[in-house]
Amino acid sequence: MRIPRGGVFGLLGPNGSGKTTTIGLLLGLISPTAGTIRLFGADVRHGHQGALRRIGAMVESPAFYPELSGRANLRFFQGIGRHGGRDELPKLLELVGLADRADDAFRTYSLGMKQRLGIAYALLGNPELVFLDEPTNGLDPAGMAEVRELILRLAGAGHTIVLSSHLLHEVEQLCDDVAILSRGAIIAQGKVRELVHAQGGVRLKTTDDARAAQLLATLDWSGAVRSEDGYLVVAAPPDRAGEITRALCREEVFVTEMVPLRMSLENYFLQVTAREPGAEQARQ
Repeated sequence: MRIPRGGVFGLLGPNGSGKTTTIGLLLGLISPTAGTIRLFGADVRHGHQGALRRIGAMVESPAFYPELSGRANLRFFQGIGRHGGRDELPKLLELVGLADRADDAFRTYSLGMKQRLGIAYALLGNPELVFLDEPTNGLDPAGMAEVRELILRLAGAGHTIVLSSHLLHEVEQLCDDVAILSRGAIIAQGKVRELVHAQGGVRLKTTDDARAAQLLATLDWSGAVRSEDGYLVVAAPPDRAGEITRALCREEVFVTEMVPLRMSLENYFLQVTAREPGAEQARQ
């Protein structure tokens, strides 16, 4: 797995696929039994502490001291190894929307507020690489939108964000690249747009649909052609639409309607994970 510098990288997979284990390995919380892990170009077995100073993380549910305030919790974690001074805390608390509750005890926070404090913790010291595990868990729709905007701002400011989430529509909105894990192995990786675009199709009507179906089925780059709700649906990348039109026109079959169909990341995820051995048993 290669995580490009800058932008938002999605780490996806069914339960038990190895997402949290992978993050734990990268953070040095779990020792690898084989293989190589390199962070910022350096092997983590030789100088992991230096790499960790450039990393922030919120893994699973954030845990803080319940009787301390949000501000005091952040100040405590600053004092046990993270960089940054007290002037950093007001900015972080404002950034995550907790400025007005910063001095309230953590035990009084809602689940969504606890998640926001966890994100502020991950940002202590202005890290270059930030791991966020389910960062919108417990947030209402407005809060989720705020966190998505925050993640995009962080990526735009030069941070590299690794996002693990079960909300695939959220990942599709945020991520530039993704890796999909299953049973500890990568089964798909690449840019979100390219992965879903390659699995799309084209829906069309023509002056002779029966003839069009026969012609399209003979094209080397065209997949299956089927009838659906009075339309023809061609399993071909939407950017081939012009070639479809030309191929039909040469045979005097003319397109009267054409709509590109784009597969969602959720559908793509379900498609590739369903191919894995034992996928059906895993869902049960």
